[in-house]
Amino acid sequence: MIKIFSFKSVCSVIAVMAIWSTSAVAQDNVGIGTTTPHENALLDVSSTNKGILVPRLNTLQRLGVNPVAGADGLLVYDTDLDEFWYWDGTQWVQSAGPAGPAGPTGPAGPTGPQGPAGPAGANGATGPAGPAGANGATGPAGPAGVNGATGPAGANGSTGPAGADGATGPAGANGATGPAGLVGANGATGPAGAAGANGATGPAGPAGPAGANGTVGPTGPAGPIDQITGGVSNFAFVSSVALVWELASTITVTTHGNNVLVSASGWSTVFADWIGYRIVRDGTVVLTGSLPDAYLISGGQDDWGFGINGLDVGAPVGSHTYTFEVAVSDVPTFNGINEGWFQVAEINE
Repeated sequence: MIKIFSFKSVCSVIAVMAIWSTSAVAQDNVGIGTTTPHENALLDVSSTNKGILVPRLNTLQRLGVNPVAGADGLLVYDTDLDEFWYWDGTQWVQSAGPAGPAGPTGPAGPTGPQGPAGPAGANGATGPAGPAGANGATGPAGPAGVNGATGPAGANGSTGPAGADGATGPAGANGATGPAGLVGANGATGPAGAAGANGATGPAGPAGPAGANGTVGPTGPAGPIDQITGGVSNFAFVSSVALVWELASTITVTTHGNNVLVSASGWSTVFADWIGYRIVRDGTVVLTGSLPDAYLISGGQDDWGFGINGLDVGAPVGSHTYTFEVAVSDVPTFNGINEGWFQVAEINE
């Protein structure tokens, strides 16, 4: 059974043992739990399963203690705060509390001087011979021998008969159809004429060879709209750098909060693999389009028409700059836009 002694009882025991030890063995320190107290300790308490209990007071009791002069170092344990407190001569000071966070690691100290080299060890036993190495590379081939004399030419054979003409090749693919222009107003429908009598069907003639495709004509001008404000710009353009948006045409208009119709069309000669175009308002892209390889004649020149149109919905009220910009996959194989039309129009819907 473990017995717990009060601080007062421990002090009484210490005092009795101190008197006994002074009169009996004439030593100047006391050991509790050991017969050989450390020579630098006045009191050496030793135990493997017990500790020392100092007086335990709550905070109110501790603050009610008013030590007299000379009580510096008086130690108590505050049970309300679970902390040790000591009297520094004028006030109670916390002695030990919960550990704070670890501080940052200090800088590494300088490297110490290199120690002297130790004596050389004895040589180890010779290891077994390693496997044979790979064969070296084959040396270069010797020089070629002298060519033999050329034999006499044989007699020419007789000319064979001419082959039959090959079949006519298939007709080439039609060029891409240009985009339709804005739809104009329909005209009035005229009266239907009387049906004529059918003539006799003549014999079918032989099929003639396919003719070459004609160039695609430019997109027609836009039909009339209820326009409040806008502008039209005719332009030509040649690209100077690949894969970079370049300015082809600019229009500045003042809008009033309605939708703005933007469109661009025209025709061009091009060898590039890809061409893209876009319409931008004040740095914001409004509309984009492109023509990939499928629209071009591979490896050759092609005149093609292009066109994009759409609405810039809810353009803010005020003055705006619209730009038509072009980018191509490679330069200088792209020749440029020969003739184009760029239109911006605020419409009343």
